[in-house]
Amino acid sequence: MPSAAPLAFLPIVTKARELDARILLAAHLAKSGFQVVVGSQSFVDYRARYARNAIVFSPLLVPGVDQRLKAYRARGHRIIAWDEEGLVYPDPAWYFANRVDSKAAAEADALIAWGEVAGEDWQQTLPDGTPRPLPLGNARIELLRAPFRQLHAADGEGLRQRFGRYILVNTNFDMVNHADGPGGLERRLRATGRLSTARDEQKFIEWSAFRQMMFDAFLDGLPRLHEALPQFTFVLRPHPSEAVDTYQALADTLPRLSIEPASGSVLPWILGAEAILHNSCTTALEAFMLDVPPIAYAPPTADETDGMASPLPNLLSRRCADWEDVIAALESLPGKPQQNWQSAEQIATARRYIGGFDGPLSSELIADLSLQLAEGLPAPVLGGPDPIRRLRRAAGAMGEKLGVRLRAGEDDRRRFPGLPLAEVNRLADAIGGMIQCPLSVTPLEPDTYIIARSGH
Repeated sequence: MPSAAPLAFLPIVTKARELDARILLAAHLAKSGFQVVVGSQSFVDYRARYARNAIVFSPLLVPGVDQRLKAYRARGHRIIAWDEEGLVYPDPAWYFANRVDSKAAAEADALIAWGEVAGEDWQQTLPDGTPRPLPLGNARIELLRAPFRQLHAADGEGLRQRFGRYILVNTNFDMVNHADGPGGLERRLRATGRLSTARDEQKFIEWSAFRQMMFDAFLDGLPRLHEALPQFTFVLRPHPSEAVDTYQALADTLPRLSIEPASGSVLPWILGAEAILHNSCTTALEAFMLDVPPIAYAPPTADETDGMASPLPNLLSRRCADWEDVIAALESLPGKPQQNWQSAEQIATARRYIGGFDGPLSSELIADLSLQLAEGLPAPVLGGPDPIRRLRRAAGAMGEKLGVRLRAGEDDRRRFPGLPLAEVNRLADAIGGMIQCPLSVTPLEPDTYIIARSGH
């Protein structure tokens, strides 16, 4: 039946990366009067196809998504879309042409870029008539600002107590070290139509070569750091889609190297660390904003001019040309205040690249945009499947959890392992308190909930 409150659908693709930010955006939407369906991408999509006249968010615009967005438009929905990975990328002309399908982008009522630079880069690849990307940022950024960074402060302190002084090593080598074995990411890209041209094939070869070079370099460098810096523990947190076997074999020979597979937000791990070590990794931006020094291993052979290094993380880091330079940077950490490693040039760069770095919050701006798009729509209808269809879907989801019926791929299950009610309630209570908006959480489907302002 129709609802007086506007309705929004907000999917989560990769839980460890997105959960906190999605709840934060849902909270601001709820504060603006929305009822927000948030949770498993599969179930959010499922329910959006039964609803009418809502705002639907799409964090993916890869080839094939245009058909999903057309189905939403047929239900009277308005669509706000972005590229969840569109802050850190190599060669921008190729990246946006490959990652963002122009047919999908054309179905959106509004496109959101991570910042000014990404918006400009993206605009160059979009056909005429497509909405101009708005540099509003992403709620993942405001989690790094006060007061929201306090969400993980206690957990960060707990990690510091557990490991002592530690260096967080964040890796992103799933292209050459995929959990599904050699070629795992390549198979996924081919299945989604992202390796469809000779240019795509060549860029994939170049990108793979770059990632392999960095993967090999880190495996070589970690023993050197371990030997040279006995005052530190090294905590390696692989990308959620990476295999851990090679790292664990290395840790078996290095007593102060701990491998911690990604199972939750990276933010507590950054907050507890003395510094983070990376190459071209988004966690460098998060560390920069959390006042934790990011150290980039960036040898001359990995210079940005090769087109396949992602420049922004290294621009906001102390760049080290070799492992001796990394050792010197880490040895200099004690007693070094923030202003000694954050330059005015880096802060200016961050403002250009990162919408919501300071000033208005991204999620508030996105909530305002959502209200504007909802104006004039007929009353929204949540709708839903008939009881038998719903029961079958729920049974299928339970079979997935128990390993009896596997419809999603292994990589999808790694990215979204489930979302218990208690976890959503904990975040909703904390974030609702911070924005002075008490929230209610109502289960709707497996791993999927309605978040609204309490009493509304």
